Amino acid sequence: MNILEKIILDKKEEIKILKREFNFSGLTLKNKKPSLFLEGLNKNPIGFIAEIKRKSPSAGILRNSINISEVVSKYETNGASIISCLIDKKYFGANENDFNEVFENTSLPILYKEFVVDEWQIQHANHIGASGILIIVSALDKSELKELFHCALENNLTPLVEVHSNDEMDIAADIGAKCIGINNRNLKNFTTSLNVTENLIKNRPSDSLIVSESGIRSPDDVLNLRNLGVNALLVGEQLLKAEDSGEELKYLLSKL
Repeated sequence: MNILEKIILDKKEEIKILKREFNFSGLTLKNKKPSLFLEGLNKNPIGFIAEIKRKSPSAGILRNSINISEVVSKYETNGASIISCLIDKKYFGANENDFNEVFENTSLPILYKEFVVDEWQIQHANHIGASGILIIVSALDKSELKELFHCALENNLTPLVEVHSNDEMDIAADIGAKCIGINNRNLKNFTTSLNVTENLIKNRPSDSLIVSESGIRSPDDVLNLRNLGVNALLVGEQLLKAEDSGEELKYLLSKL
């Protein structure tokens, strides 16, 4: 069993418990502006999704403590167009309170970054104020993917459909995905290469927005990805390992 399979197995068990303990009837939706998510991806010269996370299976602990309001403010000041917030606790050290703190401290649209396996998570994202939600092709069979994709749209969320191969790009195109994230990291073994974006973007649907995710380390990386036709970037580890996340974001964008 690879790490992605283990995460998905654990996530399904976690959601079973959450569904028994919590429902959304009678709860008020937080105010959000989903249309701004698409605008954030299509920002000129490039959209920038800046991420909040505490740790990851590939990088370990990124920060022993994180002042979310301060980091979000620095992201917003230095060029971020969307904030991504991890939700997973077991593997990423996150929780709903992290998302709530992001929501309270930014006017930018927020991406609900999670291993989505159930409609409950989409309802949860909608209720806590997300504008977009990550849906990973390799975590689902095609019927599940299609069902969750349309559920996200019905809940006024923009689905960011994540792929890592040309076969997955074809699947994303087939279900009608307009926002496609190319993950440069293989979630099964954590190898990372920006060549993944270079290879897969050639097979993009003509009407799609492309987000390059993971492995973005330098201004040259950013410039090269933009020149390939990438619309937006998703960066977390590089920002959170830096002493000043805002200055690092500004540095990454410095050649545009």
